[in-house]
Amino acid sequence: MFWSAVSGAVRTPARSDRDIRVNYYALPGSIATGYLPILVSFFGNPNGKDEQLTAFEAGYRNTLSSSLSVDTTVFYNRYRDLESSEREP
Repeated sequence: MFWSAVSGAVRTPARSDRDIRVNYYALPGSIATGYLPILVSFFGNPNGKDEQLTAFEAGYRNTLSSSLSVDTTVFYNRYRDLESSEREP
């Protein structure tokens, strides 16, 4: 038996993905900043798009005997509009 399938999934950004603010740390002021402290923060993306997945699958299944069968499957996934946070070295 040969079989195939096409599936889709969508992830809508949560409010915390759009509106989050995380303060990592504050640096004391220096002469270069006029003695104003520096706040290092991470902000969410208010313009984030829906993350989308389209999954393609195809396979072959054969029963060779009552106690032995063979199943082979191939997968291909296509992702669009993914967002991630990457640390810089």
